[in-house]
Amino acid sequence: MVISANGSSRTLTPKANFTTHRLLVGNFHEAEECLREGLKEIGVRGFLRFRKPILHVFPKEMSEGGLSSIEQRVYRELGLCVGAKETVIHE
Repeated sequence: MVISANGSSRTLTPKANFTTHRLLVGNFHEAEECLREGLKEIGVRGFLRFRKPILHVFPKEMSEGGLSSIEQRVYRELGLCVGAKETVIHE
């Protein structure tokens, strides 16, 4: 997972794999933890506070033929769980 904000970027290695052989996000809780830790590492403030940023998701793998509505919802739910005001999915 690569996280960028305010000119800062980090490539994260999750503590536990959240990808399965069929889904990019196959383990929701592991993906949420990785995203939350990554945002903390690059110093994104405002999550779970007054200023809630917009999260942009760019799936780089396992998106051939487009994302299903279920996959899109997973990304939106991840955004909500980490406190984003809105999640924009770029296919």
